[in-house]
Amino acid sequence: MKKTIYGLICVLILILATGVYAEVTKTFSETDLVKLELSATDPDGDLLTYTFTEPLDENGEWQTNYGDEGHYHTTVTVSDGKATASQEVEIIILKKDRAPEFKPITQKYVNENEVMRIEVSATDIDGDEITYSAEGLPTGASFEDNIFTYKPDVNTVTRNLLSIVLTKLKIPYTAKTSFTINFIAESNDLKTVVSHTVTVVDVNRGPVLEEIEDIIVNEDEIVMIEPSAYDPDGDKIRFTYSGWMHTDSYLTNFDDAGEHIVTVTASDGLNAVSKDVKIIINDINRPPELRNMKPTKVKEGEVSVTELKSIDVDNDEVIYSLVETIDGAGIEESLLTWEPTYDTVNETANVDISIKLNDGFNEVEDVVPFIVENVNRVPVIAESSPDPEITVAKGARVVFNVEVVDLDGDEIIYTWQFSAFNKIKATSAVARTFLYEGVKKVKVIVSDDTDSVEKVWVVKVI
Repeated sequence: MKKTIYGLICVLILILATGVYAEVTKTFSETDLVKLELSATDPDGDLLTYTFTEPLDENGEWQTNYGDEGHYHTTVTVSDGKATASQEVEIIILKKDRAPEFKPITQKYVNENEVMRIEVSATDIDGDEITYSAEGLPTGASFEDNIFTYKPDVNTVTRNLLSIVLTKLKIPYTAKTSFTINFIAESNDLKTVVSHTVTVVDVNRGPVLEEIEDIIVNEDEIVMIEPSAYDPDGDKIRFTYSGWMHTDSYLTNFDDAGEHIVTVTASDGLNAVSKDVKIIINDINRPPELRNMKPTKVKEGEVSVTELKSIDVDNDEVIYSLVETIDGAGIEESLLTWEPTYDTVNETANVDISIKLNDGFNEVEDVVPFIVENVNRVPVIAESSPDPEITVAKGARVVFNVEVVDLDGDEIIYTWQFSAFNKIKATSAVARTFLYEGVKKVKVIVSDDTDSVEKVWVVKVI
């Protein structure tokens, strides 16, 4: 106990002699965390504890805030449980400038081709002068002083796939495009940035449909309506037809002579415009018609003979001919002869042969239906090597090869068999080394996956 007290007295004498106990000054700024760095020793090596007076807390810390500017005094006391030593500390808190604060911006939406005007405003609690600027302005926008002005043009919003699909489904949806602008308020080199999103709302403009001239055709000719329209927004335009026609084309018949009205409507899915077009059909001689014919069944490589029958309301003589040349097909008087080639179909399928019917006034086309059954052609081994029967020495290496022709162009599968339990799939050539004496057989099976052919070699190994 006496040793401890003596040690503390010595420390106190030393502190007094060196002036350590003179008041210490520490300087901080508002919002800083005040935290003193402590250093003390005890000659006896005892555990030291510290206590602090306000404004420091029990840990010797003080989180300052705005408004804490001023001079403060605190006492730091250290103890080893038997004796104490203290130090006065002056804490100076300097005023800290605060950044401006923005007032809420409420304007968020603007229609295409309309003007948006936003007056941004901020306050500085310290009363400092505020200057304003902006970053990320969209095309066509301006920012002067603290006024943001923006007039998006009519093409600002591009409609996406979702808007197109919903429009087609007649589900209400308005396309939009958003821009994020950074407004900046600055005072005394302190900046506050607020990000504000401006959303441009699409304003649809309807399509413009041009005038359509009268359309004049003869009976049995096609009426083709080719409307022209454009959409200021670049939207896809859909045409619909009502009245005498319900599509843009119509093959007239011999009862259609006269004048007819068709209403053409152009729509972008939101707005529509309509115009009438006059259709004039001239009365002419009626063409022959091919009687309904049931499909004729025929195999590739077989000959089929079909009698052509037609009706001509005007009792004109009808002459038949092929629309285009077809291998194996020909018409003599009213008989259509056809021998389908092996390349006609890859599997059983319906095939129509187009023919012309001419009554001396009109020439029309029709089709004669067939059901053609595919006939597979077996692959052919054109050449092979070596000879079918050969004699070789033990240990000899022999290359077996076949050259195959498939007239259908099918993919060829080669299966090589060297014994009942030794088969492999390979290419058209394979090498084999004979290690044992005796008579061996080598077989290759060539298949187009439908039919197959094989080749056998007899090898005598000596």
